Amino acid sequence: MIKNLLLVFFLLVFFRISFASFMPDAFEAKFIQESKSIIHNKVKTSEGLLKYKYSSHIFLDIKQPSEVLFVSNPKKSWKYSPPIIKGERGILEEMKTSSLPNLVFFDLLRNGLKDNKYYYVKKRKKDSNAVTLYIKKPYSKNFRMIQVDILFKSKSKKSHFRDVERLTATYSNNSKIVYVIKDLNEKPNFGENQFVFQAPIGHKYDVYKN
Repeated sequence: MIKNLLLVFFLLVFFRISFASFMPDAFEAKFIQESKSIIHNKVKTSEGLLKYKYSSHIFLDIKQPSEVLFVSNPKKSWKYSPPIIKGERGILEEMKTSSLPNLVFFDLLRNGLKDNKYYYVKKRKKDSNAVTLYIKKPYSKNFRMIQVDILFKSKSKKSHFRDVERLTATYSNNSKIVYVIKDLNEKPNFGENQFVFQAPIGHKYDVYKN
């Protein structure tokens, strides 16, 4: 589950032509995630809200089909699963951010749509609005991901983050996850404790430290 949660941010942070002109220092957006089971051949859809601030500040709130809250800053990360039945106890997992290589990797992917030490970039066609990132070794092994396909809303020599329509990640086991980004806000107003876990009012939970 954490792998899928973190992948959302991996996909969003790497789209940089230059830090100043393409990707904002912070953003928030709604997202829809579609994953297809290789075994059952069924499509599973989830949706939620994500927030990001450079560097390695992440807030991911999934509402459907089941609730999960993931919060992270450069030092500490939390994953909270609220109780399914009201009145029962939820589960909070605490961990050091340094133990989650995906989060460290987000901030390294500031090289935009050009070849670099982490991935190769290839356009499908000369005039196409689709781009593919091929993850290099050993990073493909660390993240269990071999490529990411980016589809922009229109053909343009200068693509911007707000123009991304659909992202498709392919894992090493050939499974794929599709992400659709909606209602992007490039100038969010985050509170001081936005990236520190705060339990929902009235919730009780058990804490597990990893």
